[in-house]
Amino acid sequence: MTFENRSSERAGMLSVSAPGNFEEEMPAIAQWFAENPPGDTRG
Repeated sequence: MTFENRSSERAGMLSVSAPGNFEEEMPAIAQWFAENPPGDTRG
């Protein structure tokens, strides 16, 4: 997974590791993002 900062401002990312079945849900999550791409945030 990649992080894209779509602004000229400094940005960071917080990664949280939690127990559960998150990995099992990744294909569905990735599919949702493929069907719902982020719009232009420079606006």
